[in-house]
Amino acid sequence: MQKSKINTKKVIATLFVACALIIISCKKGDTGPAGDKGATGNTGATGQPGPQAKTFVFNLTFNAGDTFKSYAGVTGFNTDDVLLVYIFNANYGSDYYVQLPYMIGGAGAAGVHCYAEFSETSGNLFINTEWADGTAGSPYTSSVTFKFKAVLISSSQFKAHPNTNWKNYAEVKSVLNLKD
Repeated sequence: MQKSKINTKKVIATLFVACALIIISCKKGDTGPAGDKGATGNTGATGQPGPQAKTFVFNLTFNAGDTFKSYAGVTGFNTDDVLLVYIFNANYGSDYYVQLPYMIGGAGAAGVHCYAEFSETSGNLFINTEWADGTAGSPYTSSVTFKFKAVLISSSQFKAHPNTNWKNYAEVKSVLNLKD
């Protein structure tokens, strides 16, 4: 009985040519519909695209001695989402919000720097306040309540509106069609 010799080089070359022919003959198919986490974001209960942004409206009362307060109501966020925080400023109208960080002025809070921090692990939003001049301690001698809006925006929606002035709440509300 005679053993047949296999020419390894010929087998490899044949396989290479066969693979190349398969790849060349493949045609890209049509793109299917976006999935539930596709370009239009999460789907709602009806299967239709859900909101691209969510607004959280809340009040925080700072008492004498407080330097920060936390808000645990921000839900449904992904680590690549953008969170913008605004504080109500009654000096300019009934629906005028300015983005944090912000220098608060007025009775009970003159010269107070206010800024936000957000924990992506717990979902807690911290609103910090300090004396604008760097003086240590709480800037409050009595209770004062501030109204805030936090806007959670998907990263894809944030990128889709590069010319938006994110500091202007009225513009953000209009661009994202926010219902708050």
